Amino acid sequence: AKAPIVHSVSELGRTGVVTDPRKTKTVWNTQNSAFIRELAPAWFQPPGVGRYSDIYASLICQRVMAERGLYAHFGQPFVFQQRNKHNPLGDLRAEIDGMENVERFATMLDHIQFNGQNNMIADCRHIWQNCMEEPYIPTQAIRAAEAFLDDMESIL
Repeated sequence: AKAPIVHSVSELGRTGVVTDPRKTKTVWNTQNSAFIRELAPAWFQPPGVGRYSDIYASLICQRVMAERGLYAHFGQPFVFQQRNKHNPLGDLRAEIDGMENVERFATMLDHIQFNGQNNMIADCRHIWQNCMEEPYIPTQAIRAAEAFLDDMESIL
């Protein structure tokens, strides 16, 4: 919020850290993120969940990554981002719903059982079907996810 300028980074910050999604939960956003092609179906940004679309997507990514033994690497940024002006209070108001539900969403994902086919799109469809039980995930998000996965299936 105060636009700090960073002049140096610790050794850990320069080399980054790797997390195992089977053991560690974290979230990331869309700013300056990269992922392997296989994870594209899991990186859907659902409409209707406010500023938490990327946070929810990161949790879905981690859930399918855990099934496949994939890890997340957090390192130095690839690019510099000049942020536009923000109203921190307005941003906070837009994030309340996500703050109230992110832990619940992560717990729901933890309890999902997959059929063992190791099919990324089928696994993502299964996740979004489970979201139908969650009152904080709007129907429009689930419908959009289904359409997105149809598109992913046609191009992957």
